[in-house]
Amino acid sequence: MAGVLLTILKIIGIVLLSIIALLMLLLIIFLFVPVRYKAKGSFKDKIPKARFSVSYLLYILYASFQYESGFSYCIRIFGIKLDLKKLKKKKDNTAEDNKTEEENKEDTASKEDEKDSEPEEKKSIPEKINETVQKIDKAIDILSRDTTKEALEVTKYRIGKAIRSILPYKGKIYARIGLENAGTTGKILGVYKALYDYIGDVVTFYPVFDSEVIDVSFDLKGRIRAATILYHLVRIYMDKNCRRLIKMLIKSKRRKDKK
Repeated sequence: MAGVLLTILKIIGIVLLSIIALLMLLLIIFLFVPVRYKAKGSFKDKIPKARFSVSYLLYILYASFQYESGFSYCIRIFGIKLDLKKLKKKKDNTAEDNKTEEENKEDTASKEDEKDSEPEEKKSIPEKINETVQKIDKAIDILSRDTTKEALEVTKYRIGKAIRSILPYKGKIYARIGLENAGTTGKILGVYKALYDYIGDVVTFYPVFDSEVIDVSFDLKGRIRAATILYHLVRIYMDKNCRRLIKMLIKSKRRKDKK
């Protein structure tokens, strides 16, 4: 009997460990396997063309969206194409079947709420103005603190790093632009030169001053890794000034909800 019990416990332990190992594996995959995307398109002779695709786990999950004289899309899971129109029809039919019951429940609930509800006291305009002034003074006090300024700097830096991690890592954008107003074209050129150190490797801009033309093409590739974004969010939360600011905002919201 004891041997049978030990065998059962052993099997249960193996099953639990297998489930935990599987969950850990799925978590690691989710965190470290990136979502890859591609964007390609052009705008020539006033005709726009664009294609955007997203893939995950060696194309196990795949979606593409295309615009060329009309919008089209394709979504595949394990190579099987999903028809969203059919799924929507099934959902609409199910919703219609349950519609009558939900409406009856909502009508009953609304009648009960009308009975139970009491008219709220309306605040006078001076009271509203006084509350608004107090909120503004409190916000200014919080923002003027050195700890808040440091927290905002850390947040700005980390969010900037997170955004840069999801921007395209490979590709080119070519833009040949000439507008009716040559001065506007010159301003665009000035902006391009000012940002050249940041976008010069990706964006190539050709200004045209003697004719009106817009000729743009792009071919970009990028990836989004959940672990990278989570890392920067954790770094924000681990900063003591950021934690202090978050706690202040939560306390302020709770006081507001109580009122």
